[in-house]
Amino acid sequence: MQKDAFFAMAVGPAQASQRQTGVPASVTLAQAILESGWGDSHMGDAWNFFGIKAQANEPFVVMHTREVVNGQDQFIDAKFRRFASMEECFCAHGEFLRDNPRYAPAFKTTDCESFARAVHAAGYATDPRYGDLLVQLIHQNNLGQYDVYGETSTTDKPQQPKPRQLDNRAIQQTLKKLGFDPGPIDGDLGTQSKAAIRAFQKAHGLEVDGEVGPKTTAALIAAAAPKTPAQPAVPDRKQPLV
Repeated sequence: MQKDAFFAMAVGPAQASQRQTGVPASVTLAQAILESGWGDSHMGDAWNFFGIKAQANEPFVVMHTREVVNGQDQFIDAKFRRFASMEECFCAHGEFLRDNPRYAPAFKTTDCESFARAVHAAGYATDPRYGDLLVQLIHQNNLGQYDVYGETSTTDKPQQPKPRQLDNRAIQQTLKKLGFDPGPIDGDLGTQSKAAIRAFQKAHGLEVDGEVGPKTTAALIAAAAPKTPAQPAVPDRKQPLV
């Protein structure tokens, strides 16, 4: 997924997670970038960007995954949790960190880089480079600008990137490129175009309303974007740790 498409989809859910759980949006974004390859890999339609393992009675998908055990790669089949949306996944990720006593030291830090390193030090990932990779992503992409603290004044709020817009003709062209027939490419979102929009939304786990709002726009852009090579997954250990 291209960067602008990823940020258009992910910044809002990451900030929502920070407001709900206290996990810095920058850390959530860095983890999602690293573990999903800029959003390209979220376990099919499971919307799982962090390799969160499924617990009893939770919806799941089975994936073949890499674990690092005693410095050696091992591949196993594991159950990973299925989510209904990116926001649900990001908030569950934040709740996991907030509610697990192992990660309590991270919430005593005063900056996002220290938070990222504290989470890794507490055993979040088996990859020994994990903390350094998160900090590198935070630096390279200026992710700290998206953190939300003390939102008493709108002038202090980090600004979310303005989502890209698509005109009606571009919407039709994109739908056709993705295999959803909108009818004539005439800029008129009539009955056939609306049906194609609804089919696209259903296929991508979006609200099926036939309207091209911010989430559908971002999903169209992301689906049509040239795929970048996904970074190696960093599967996890995200069962509750005691």
